[in-house]
Amino acid sequence: ASSSSSSSSSVSPLSSLVASYCVLTKDEVDLLSKRSKAESLSSFSYKPPLACPSMYIKAPPPKGVLMVDTAQKATQAWSEMKGLKFVGIDSEYMVSLFDAKAIKNQAVLLQISSCVRCYLFDLMQLRTTTTHEDQHRKQHQQQIQHVIEQIFTDPNIIKIGYSFCGDLSVLARSFPHTTCFTRINSFLDITQVERHIALSPLNNPSSATSPSLSSPSSPPSGEGEGEKKKNKKNKKNKKKKKKSKEQEHCMAFPTKGGPVGLSKVCHFLFGKPISKDMQVSNWSRRPLLPAQIEYAALDAFILVKIKDRLWPSCSSSSSSSSS
Repeated sequence: ASSSSSSSSSVSPLSSLVASYCVLTKDEVDLLSKRSKAESLSSFSYKPPLACPSMYIKAPPPKGVLMVDTAQKATQAWSEMKGLKFVGIDSEYMVSLFDAKAIKNQAVLLQISSCVRCYLFDLMQLRTTTTHEDQHRKQHQQQIQHVIEQIFTDPNIIKIGYSFCGDLSVLARSFPHTTCFTRINSFLDITQVERHIALSPLNNPSSATSPSLSSPSSPPSGEGEGEKKKNKKNKKNKKKKKKSKEQEHCMAFPTKGGPVGLSKVCHFLFGKPISKDMQVSNWSRRPLLPAQIEYAALDAFILVKIKDRLWPSCSSSSSSSSS
């Protein structure tokens, strides 16, 4: 495959995309969520062609996963993340699939990942279960909320998400008594550039390495008129074949409709999809299953890797290597 730097030529500059998502209020999140839901009605379904589990991306963060469910762990997470330039963000919530009378989707987990570690914020700790909660529990809640708000509002940390507007709406609705999910600064959504990924030479090696179709201005010695016509016809067929391949490749990401899916984006960029088997599972259970932890961490960690592939010159700060 071509070098990763070739992909950035067809993708908008990172700074311009981040600037357009500088601040999102709760009202703006709800508006974007409604628009995203309307657009998704015309989107298509995609099933990764690889059924073998070993053929999916397996990319655990180098320094593992930290479950943030206490004030001490929240403080540790912030001390390791402050000073970073980029983090990937995602969330998991309970989906009401079978009970139409059930309450709306409730967020239960927030994933924030650096290039070396993923932090799973246990949002079950933010729920108000009784009116007389002990002071110790409230301290945990306040510190977890405080750290999330620091990360979300820090303009120096670019938060990278995938179709995250809907997640923001669910987060804000799930915890109306908090302010940490009503605003996010320096936010980048990969769905804004995924339509350009299919046009990149990185994902179309045949077009990047195909030989030049130009021919000499005059035929070699001894080449007759018939030979010239034959060469001209061959040249035309080659151009037509190349155009057909490019059109076929571009069809992979339609120009209209909702997001194509993080798994397919990964398949195009890294040659393998990510497994979505745990997407609809019981995310409210504690402790989480090892497979759930692996799935949740990868969904946020892979976003940092996508950033590295699309914008290789925009590296993380030096502090990230020591986090």
